[in-house]
Amino acid sequence: MSFVGATRSAVRPVIGEYARTIKYPVLLIGAGNFTIPAILRQAGYTGQIKACDVSLYSSALGAYLSDHPFEATENPECPDELRGLLKTENGRDELIASILLLFDLREVWQCKNAYQRHIVKNYREQWDGLIEKTLKKLSDYKEQIGQIDYEARDGIALLRESTREHTVITYPPTYKRGYEQLEKLYKATVQWNQPEYEEMTDKTMDHYHLIAHYNDYMIILDKDLEEVYQIVGSPTSVINYGRNTKGYIIRKVESKKYVLKREAASSPIGDTWPADQPITGSEKLTMVILNPKQNIRMNELFMSAHVNYSTQSSSAVGYCLDGKLIGKSDFVKGFKNFNWKLPKEGGQIYLMSDLAVPYDGKLAKLILMALLSRDVREYLETRFIERYRYVKTTAFSLHPVSMKYRGLFKLHKRTEVPDGYSLNYYAEFGDYPLQDAPNLWMKKYGK
Repeated sequence: MSFVGATRSAVRPVIGEYARTIKYPVLLIGAGNFTIPAILRQAGYTGQIKACDVSLYSSALGAYLSDHPFEATENPECPDELRGLLKTENGRDELIASILLLFDLREVWQCKNAYQRHIVKNYREQWDGLIEKTLKKLSDYKEQIGQIDYEARDGIALLRESTREHTVITYPPTYKRGYEQLEKLYKATVQWNQPEYEEMTDKTMDHYHLIAHYNDYMIILDKDLEEVYQIVGSPTSVINYGRNTKGYIIRKVESKKYVLKREAASSPIGDTWPADQPITGSEKLTMVILNPKQNIRMNELFMSAHVNYSTQSSSAVGYCLDGKLIGKSDFVKGFKNFNWKLPKEGGQIYLMSDLAVPYDGKLAKLILMALLSRDVREYLETRFIERYRYVKTTAFSLHPVSMKYRGLFKLHKRTEVPDGYSLNYYAEFGDYPLQDAPNLWMKKYGK
């Protein structure tokens, strides 16, 4: 028996190094063969580990490791060559061992030729002895991993229900409909109560939005996915697998803002609009392009401490009233495979963040009206050499709507997260010049 879905050997030392800094109970989304819990234990992590998966292989192994009941029966339409190999008569452990051992036949079970029939025949003849060896391997594996909790359930549902005081670890599959492809053998031979689940691959954006809400997380990717970095931050480790392939690990730790270039110091941003100085609407509104260090300084001063940000491939636009900074917006070029289905055709650019300086009034609305102006659109089209119709962004809120974006942006998608909602918003660029924004704002929001 071979434990399938093994974590790449080059990734294991990095996980072990990170394990020493984990402060929260671990949520393992997609347990696979439980290599990650084994690495965490070897590295000295002794805290709680709760894992989930929806595959038969992982659920059988997880039931054994967590001392949970497990039930399955032979498919009445089981192929004759495999009939009787599922051990259902001698208790849970032999049932689990036979399920795991069946996977060794995944390449030959259909008996398409004489060679495959010969392999299956040999396995049948040695099956009882192989079951005993598998039970010994299981016992040793359980001793190595120690106490663990496992549920056969959807990882996205678990993320929605758990509190943010966890360290989420996930190594998403890099294929679509992978469970169905991997378990053709099991579907033909075994009947069990498989949980319902939402498809989750390395490009399933919903689960990254959920993970981003947690205090700590570790995401392992086998692809370089900019659209994922927009949500959870840029990689903290890049691992060379060889043959021009790499792995990417993203790690977040509570209270640490993620900045792509940590060595880059911030720099002064100049005068900001006084919080107690009324805005009349007659002021001159101008835009300035912030360099990366100025952008970092704006984030340090005015961005909420729990929000992650990155300066990778971004363009930060600052807005000034009579030469004094009132806020900024930070844009990242959109990716075709990250486009949302919006009412009309047209380019989409992602708004990583927007903020306003402290002010006694709805200044955040003025920043939104400024960034939707024709001047900003034309700048972005020149900067990224692409035509844009839409601005899109994601907000986290305790409520099912964001009052900040309401009225100027439209809600595209709402996703429940442990402490509220992840809200996708979009808006079309306007056809008004930037200088008209203060007057428009005064009529609707000013005081």
